[in-house]
Order: sequence, then C-alpha cells, then structure tokens
Amino acid sequence: DSPDSGSSTAYHNLTFIAKEEILAGEEIFASAGEGWFKYHDESSTEPIPLRADYDRADRIVQSLDAFREEHPETTEAQFLDVLRRIRTEMVADDAKMKMLIPKSTEELNDAVEWGTARSILDERSIEWLESNGKCLDNIRPGISTIEGAGRGAFATRFIPAGSVIAPAPL
Repeated sequence: DSPDSGSSTAYHNLTFIAKEEILAGEEIFASAGEGWFKYHDESSTEPIPLRADYDRADRIVQSLDAFREEHPETTEAQFLDVLRRIRTEMVADDAKMKMLIPKSTEELNDAVEWGTARSILDERSIEWLESNGKCLDNIRPGISTIEGAGRGAFATRFIPAGSVIAPAPL
C-alpha cells in the first residue's frame, strides 16, 4: 500500500476569517450555508432556525420593544402575558419562531441589544475558558516527511502523551 492512500483532501490549509470582532468567550460558528440546514432540518428532531426566521424574530422583538417604550404604563405581568400570547397564539404553529420569541423581559432586553440569534447563545466567561479551554495551535500543516504521503501535521511544541493534540469543535 502507498503511504498516500486516503491521505488526500481538498481542505488542506482551510482558513477561517472573522467577519467581525469576536470577544473572548463568544461562540464561533462556521457557516455551512443554509442549504445544509434545510436538508438536515427534515431529519432533525429540533427545528433549525434560518436567517429569515431570525430576521422575523428580530422584527417582532423590535416591535415589542417599541410597544414597551410607547406604553410605559404596561405592568411586567401584562407584558409577560403579551410575550406568552405571541408564542402560544401568534406563532404557535411555527416551532422555529416559538423558540426564538423571548419568554421574559430579560430575554427581550438581550434580544433587543444583541439580536435573537446571538441572545440565545450561552457565552462562556473568561474564567471558564481559562479552566476548560483548549489551545488550537499545537500543530501546523506542512508537506509530510514521508515520501508520497502528501500533507501532514507537525507539532509546534512538546505534546505529552495523553494530551489533546487539536480539538475540532467546528
């Protein structure tokens, strides 16, 4: 058998570029395009919101925020009832929208500030990252030293036995 059997990939030197600033603790998503989600949504047990769903939810959130500003006499209980009724009556048949509409004024405030897509994420604290995070720079790509093996990965530092070499969350 040749050392290059099965070692070829179209994805060598794949690089991800940040389209906007990423703060420490923020979750990073690699987009596979909405087509992938549309295909997998059919077999998924949970609905997968797409850009149009988030855009619609954001418009509803902005309308709710405007309503709250225009009607400061509305009590917390009344406003929570409005949120509940939107989920149970207005978007009850749309599982994606139902999961995106805030359930509390705190969730609404987050959605107003960050948008519905970002507000539902569970961001990690710096302390959590320092305790649980993994480095992604233990290896670098290069041409294999084994003739005919194609490309390989090379350690950038000493890696003790049993250590994670490269976590692959994406």
